[in-house]
Amino acid sequence: MATLPESVDYTDKDFDALRARLIALIKSVFPDWTDFDVASFGNLLVELYAYVGDVLTFYQDNLARESRLVTATQRKSVMALAKMLGYRLHGAQAATAEVWLQLARVPVASVTIPAGTVLRTQEVTEPVRFQLLAPAVIAAAADPPRVLALVENSKTHTQLFDARGLADLELHLDFAPYLDDSAIVSTPQGAFTEVDSFLDSRPNDRHFVVAVDQNDRATLRFGNGVSGMPPSGTVSVTYKTGGGSAGNVDAERIAVIEGAFKDAYGNAVQVSVRNPAPGLRRSRPAEHRLGQASRSREPARAHADRRPRGLRDQRAQPHRRRARADAHLERGPDHRGEHGHPLRHPAVPGGGRSPRPRSRTWCSSR
Repeated sequence: MATLPESVDYTDKDFDALRARLIALIKSVFPDWTDFDVASFGNLLVELYAYVGDVLTFYQDNLARESRLVTATQRKSVMALAKMLGYRLHGAQAATAEVWLQLARVPVASVTIPAGTVLRTQEVTEPVRFQLLAPAVIAAAADPPRVLALVENSKTHTQLFDARGLADLELHLDFAPYLDDSAIVSTPQGAFTEVDSFLDSRPNDRHFVVAVDQNDRATLRFGNGVSGMPPSGTVSVTYKTGGGSAGNVDAERIAVIEGAFKDAYGNAVQVSVRNPAPGLRRSRPAEHRLGQASRSREPARAHADRRPRGLRDQRAQPHRRRARADAHLERGPDHRGEHGHPLRHPAVPGGGRSPRPRSRTWCSSR
């Protein structure tokens, strides 16, 4: 039976190329079949096979692309590749801003504004909401009666789960995007602490790990009784969601504080708020941190070879060249280098000389 030679062009695997190759194969087996442009059942099968091959090659190319860190386009692929390197890709980061909380008059008693108090912009339809990260206290007789506080563009959620002491319990949180390190877990056995892994967890350690998927949705996983204690009873999980560029508000935009407040004597007070500086994200994007983590694993020699060369290094280069040449000269005459100094290369097995090393080109910075 006549067949076609194997194709080595792995980039030419689309519908048209596969259809042309199938037609060539059919012609080599059935020379009398020539009507490939009419709507026949045979041509239907040919195009159907070409379509299936086009889909399969698309998925093959997609898997090959997502298997490398430099070509991956999906967040879940980057997260999986970074996990293999021992690096956890960080999730959403919420913007923070400093605000002044000020009273209308000097208080006769201290005023405490509790953590979690909501502050927002003046928009009526879709205001940007922030929450107070820590209690803010304005002391009695303070003049001016104000305090500087830190707010975050996030929202706090609390979910309850029923645990029965089963090993490897997983709890899926309903709201996203999850903010890293914000989960607080309370159980009848006590509070659980978040860890990176269960490698160092003992059977009675109340630990849990958090896995965040490509949609910034978090899943909490508990121990199996050998590495970490599994919880039982009612599990309360309090966590925060937020992040993105919505919290990057301009200065003087946070102007509304929600709630009614009283001083230590129970007298009602009026509180106003303003942000003198714009709201910004607390940290750099996760992709930048991933690049830094990858570079931090490179040898120090690589950093030294890549570092910019200043004027002092440029002036020192001729002296370094002369020092290297003198060192080669002391080894004895054997070979002439690019500066005319004798150079000796180490012998290699089987006779001859080893190839000369390539000269390094330094990049100078002005």
